[in-house]
Amino acid sequence: VSTQSTGIGKTTQRVNGMLGVPRSIGDFFVKPFVSEEPFAAEIQLQADDDFLVLACDGVFDEMDDQAVVDACLREDTAMAAATRVRDTAYLIGSDDNISAVVVLLREGGLVKERKRVRRQKSKIKSGTAAGVGKATTLR
Repeated sequence: VSTQSTGIGKTTQRVNGMLGVPRSIGDFFVKPFVSEEPFAAEIQLQADDDFLVLACDGVFDEMDDQAVVDACLREDTAMAAATRVRDTAYLIGSDDNISAVVVLLREGGLVKERKRVRRQKSKIKSGTAAGVGKATTLR
């Protein structure tokens, strides 16, 4: 496994200099170095989780979790949010496969979350809140 710079101050790990570490199922030529066993995790969703983002390393090599959430919150639909994430990753330099799926966990999830974040930000400006925004992203 080697570490390569993405050119914007971030690094990504690659097997044999070309294969992203998360991507190993079906890539038998790296079998001595990477297990084909998938990683699975259970995450307890919270009552205030409005949407879920699933994206590949083509997105997360270029964008951190909060940048992905912020991109989603600029849109009103899951399709538009996923498209914005994809396009943003490409425009800031991703040269890998780019996949993004946005799943709304409740009706109006993106719009409601955007309004909630705006309310929280205005409270922070007035000194009455401790933090802004919460998101669940799966890589």
